[in-house]
Amino acid sequence: MENCKVIVENKELFVSAETTLEQLAKEFQSEDRNRIILAEVDGKLSELYKKVEDGTKIAFKKISSTNGYMAFRRSA
Repeated sequence: MENCKVIVENKELFVSAETTLEQLAKEFQSEDRNRIILAEVDGKLSELYKKVEDGTKIAFKKISSTNGYMAFRRSA
């Protein structure tokens, strides 16, 4: 199985090529009430069901962020 190198919230990680953004989000979800609902991958918003790609930079967006709230409103 192939591994991918990704940068998540400024931390370099090596993960399986089969890893989804949702799986990574669970590892980075803090104990606060604001859930992670989107990812920003290389500056573009992405849904969490997508798999990671080698060499990408990932930041997670919580529902409390502007982009997170707008995505939540569209899905409701």
